Amino acid sequence: MYHFCNLKQAIFSVKRKKHSNKKIIPKKKCFILKKIVTLHIQNLKNNFMAKKQVNTKVNEVENIEAALTKTEMFIEKNRKEMMIGLGVLIAIVLAIIAFNNFYRIPAEKEAQDKMVVCVDYFERDSFNLALYGDGINDGLEAIIDDYSITDAAELASVYAGICCYNLGEYEKAVKYLNKFNAKSVNITPAVIGLIGDCYVEMEDYKAAANFFEKAAAQQNDLTGPIFLKKAGLAYEEMEQYDKAEKVYNKIKDVYFDSEEAKDIDKYITRVNALKAK
Repeated sequence: MYHFCNLKQAIFSVKRKKHSNKKIIPKKKCFILKKIVTLHIQNLKNNFMAKKQVNTKVNEVENIEAALTKTEMFIEKNRKEMMIGLGVLIAIVLAIIAFNNFYRIPAEKEAQDKMVVCVDYFERDSFNLALYGDGINDGLEAIIDDYSITDAAELASVYAGICCYNLGEYEKAVKYLNKFNAKSVNITPAVIGLIGDCYVEMEDYKAAANFFEKAAAQQNDLTGPIFLKKAGLAYEEMEQYDKAEKVYNKIKDVYFDSEEAKDIDKYITRVNALKAK
């Protein structure tokens, strides 16, 4: 044991001499130093990020100031043109207001007043007088021509179309009825359907069927089945029995409570018989 201890001391003495020039740092102190270095590096990173954020904000402010400066320069450079453009815009708005107040509104009232006499003749089935006037009062044609920008003139075109239909002037009726562009649940399908009636009178069944189906598509439970049946009859005239059967079945399936549905089976049976020939 003694010799072993002496040998250990001797070896330790040699090692100390061999490494006497090196500075030995204990493990505990090494760990603390490493932690200090790590904290220092983290602080450097934090400072760098803080400076970066400040620089970013400064750059954003500088960009905004630059944009504002460019806008100011643009306005200053184009001030004259912008003022002219603004003046033109104001003039247009004032012109529209003046047009409505001093022309359109008075014209609307005047056209409506003249319509009274025409409608009176129309309701008495005096279609010629309603359409062309009585020599003292203007007729529907004159109102449509003289007050074309008014709503009264658009309504007058419907009355004129019905007058022409009753007078047998079918092409003229189509021309007037096509002037009506307003969207009305009741009037619109009736007007479209009447155009179809005009084409039936002119024996243009293809156009007639097209307008009847368009009228039926207006989602009106009263007029829908009426115009579907008319479309079916037009298809029968062209011997297009499959299309006729299709619209008749639509009446049966969709408008089963309608007057037209009561005897629709008769029409379906007929077109099936005609198809079998």
